[in-house]
Amino acid sequence: MSVSIEWGRRELLESGLPQLREPFRGSPTDYCRQIVLGHGYNLSKVGNLCRDCREKGLTECRHFEIDTCRQLIGPFQAMADPNVQLIDMRKATQTLGSLFWDMGVHFLLVHSHYSRIISLLENEEKALVYCDSRFMDTLKKNPDLMPVLPTGVKRHDDKKTDILFRNGKLIRVCGLNESNASSLTWQVVIISEFWQHGRDGLLFKAIDRAKQVADKKIILESQAGLAGDDEEEIWKRCRQVPVTWTCPFCGRPQNFSTNGPTIRRPDDFKPSEFALIKPMSDKWDELFRNIKTPEQDFTSPKPGTYAGLKTPKSSKEIKDDADLQATAAQAYLECFHCGIRMADTQNLRYKLMESYSQEYQDVTPYGKITPPGLEVGFWNPEPVSVTVKFSETMQAFVTAIKSSESGNYLPLQIFYQSRWAKPWNPSISDRRMLETVPGSYETDPAKMMPDFFARYMGVDSQKRLDVPANQSVVGSFWYVIREFDKFGNSRQLARGFADSWDSWISEQKKWKVPNARVAIDASWMTPQIERRAASEYELLTSARPNPQTGQKYLYASCWKLFFGSPKSSFRVEKKLLPISQGYFSKPYYLTDVKNRTWRICVEKFWWSNFQFEQQLDALLSHNAGMPRFEILPRDKSSSMDKETGVLTYDQQISARYPQKVRGVDKYVDIVNRKAHYRDCELEILGLVSRDNLLGHVGTEQTQ
Repeated sequence: MSVSIEWGRRELLESGLPQLREPFRGSPTDYCRQIVLGHGYNLSKVGNLCRDCREKGLTECRHFEIDTCRQLIGPFQAMADPNVQLIDMRKATQTLGSLFWDMGVHFLLVHSHYSRIISLLENEEKALVYCDSRFMDTLKKNPDLMPVLPTGVKRHDDKKTDILFRNGKLIRVCGLNESNASSLTWQVVIISEFWQHGRDGLLFKAIDRAKQVADKKIILESQAGLAGDDEEEIWKRCRQVPVTWTCPFCGRPQNFSTNGPTIRRPDDFKPSEFALIKPMSDKWDELFRNIKTPEQDFTSPKPGTYAGLKTPKSSKEIKDDADLQATAAQAYLECFHCGIRMADTQNLRYKLMESYSQEYQDVTPYGKITPPGLEVGFWNPEPVSVTVKFSETMQAFVTAIKSSESGNYLPLQIFYQSRWAKPWNPSISDRRMLETVPGSYETDPAKMMPDFFARYMGVDSQKRLDVPANQSVVGSFWYVIREFDKFGNSRQLARGFADSWDSWISEQKKWKVPNARVAIDASWMTPQIERRAASEYELLTSARPNPQTGQKYLYASCWKLFFGSPKSSFRVEKKLLPISQGYFSKPYYLTDVKNRTWRICVEKFWWSNFQFEQQLDALLSHNAGMPRFEILPRDKSSSMDKETGVLTYDQQISARYPQKVRGVDKYVDIVNRKAHYRDCELEILGLVSRDNLLGHVGTEQTQ
């Protein structure tokens, strides 16, 4: 789209202030080609020769060139479109997203009527570094802005950079914080890398700085955050525009898969005729030879197969790091329509980039029209950049997949957020439970699995359903009962929802789970749970006689109360373990049916949330060498009617994911997802670890 812009020139001519040059009548990208980039730009990533200098016979320059980053054409067009009010660029790192608004500031300062522009970066430190290394140096080299720069430009203070140009325009560069997001009105609001702010509301506050401006321009640029964050809320309300590229062989357009490097062909897929591929010249013939891989058989792709970025081997077939690097080096791009496999050559990458399209307008019989007040989102995953090799992307992806197979999902999260520009949600990792084996689940509590060791029960306590909202009474529960063999293999015997204490206690007794192997979450309303645990005591005969009397004795056995802890380990008998040494509650004095009074203390444990979350994910990976972790089929659950939507076992068990929070590894809950079953399984693992049945890796220091 060719754009002719002449905003605000009359006002400047009548102002008597230093004048800008004659109006520029080309596109924003043509104007930006005249800008000399400052010393802070890494030109090896941008491209160091623009088309104008190339025509002059030069070998290098410091000008911006859109031909090296055509994934920015759509955003530049939207910036110059007066009907577009908000641009949200969700981009991978190294795809030059920040360069778009960097150059856009120059265009808006010179060729728009906007007089108040604010750029909000993720923090104040980043804002100061940006001004020192990029912004000021480039401004001083812009021939349009040099005449109107104020004399003795300097920061007003340590927290922001304000430049009041001699033609009356003002720009501020500062950090995204409460103060800067809540003051003054701005006509143009630019916000960069706001994904780090999660759900703190600052993004919406900053956008509202232009709420009263009729023709405001909001420019957002960031990698993806977490599912449910403010970043995703803004993205959902935009008209979303991915980069479309055209296969140089069959001529069919397609996008990079929004769910990851590969995309599955549907069951009704019909391939393009391979006869459409006809090399048209020596250049095409050379391109064709470069693209062919030894295993290319030129057969039409079948329904159910995968296209997109691929490697010759799957993650499970790769043996070691050397094999991984060799496999990633052979990464290729497979056309969705014709199945041609395109190797990563410079000729091929630039050929693909020449075909990029980011159409955001409505196509009507009268031409392309932009609806007034349009909010548009441009999605740029890593492969759109010609400076990032397919092998680099796929090596990071396969490494992340292999880590997730062993229960560590953090590398996969980083890949999706920073390389694929997608918000992280554990469902992306396609976490699956072990397929259940027919007939492996008992309905007879008397039958034990081979090499039987013990049965355990985990209970997650919740508020009673029939009490007023202003009262806190424990009375509804989720529970899991699981039995283990001597080798750590396990299977669920029962799970479900109970609307009373008696409901789940009856399940405990039905499956003959001893009190000593029942764990209940007591982090909420501890006194109520503690009293009930004491009242449900079992009288047992000791296995060994009393050393003083030489006789066996009766003792009261109670459920174990569990409390989560941010610590990674606890010192127990000179060892570091993921669960603490038990300690006892205050004594309760209860009388039995024989009128005997018993002094009963309930045992409590602190357990490492992070350590057991990792242990559970490792079991759920079902990798070779891991114990079996079998799941009860949904139709055998006692609360099948409750296991719907986000309350199914699969949804609950994957309701948390690993995330680094302020430099500390933690497990974070997915927004609007319940994790009751997951908590029950974690409690069971805590009991099992006390029996030394499953191993844990202790750390040298507690956090």
